[in-house]
Amino acid sequence: LPPIPIRFDPATTALLTWFPWFLLAECALSYIVMARAHKKPIVVLSAEGITVDTTATHLGLIRWDEIEEVRSYTMIYRYVGIVPKNSSALWRRLGTGRSWMLQLNTFCIPLYKLLGIFVAPINIPQVYLPITVDELTARIRAYHEAYIRPVVPAYQSVPMAYDGSIWPPPPARGPSP
Repeated sequence: LPPIPIRFDPATTALLTWFPWFLLAECALSYIVMARAHKKPIVVLSAEGITVDTTATHLGLIRWDEIEEVRSYTMIYRYVGIVPKNSSALWRRLGTGRSWMLQLNTFCIPLYKLLGIFVAPINIPQVYLPITVDELTARIRAYHEAYIRPVVPAYQSVPMAYDGSIWPPPPARGPSP
């Protein structure tokens, strides 16, 4: 059977031709407006943990005891990758609305491992950061080590040495006043 030609009037043809471009332009403009209006800090380090709030993922607080590994890596762009100890527990705590990207990344990790590529479930891209990925990775690791190590009694306490490479320095765990 020969194909049946479909003929549209000029108005329908124009709509079908230009509508996808208008939709694409609207999505790009919405993203630019959202990115400019995003006034919260991207990353906040505190005694409780790290708060991640990018324009794509609004994860909120990830506690230090929930973090397994922090590393910088490159996959087209530079990223700070955070690997949680238990991704499913973190999903449940954060809720579906905030953790859908975390779930998607966790699902893709085994596929990338087959190719020998590291991908973290939680990613902070370089394009959002005012400092380099390596600097942020060093700061996160310093805070993680300062807050995850066991607390020693005050009579055995030794102040943490600060070598000046990370600013602001993580707080030393010394005797409590």
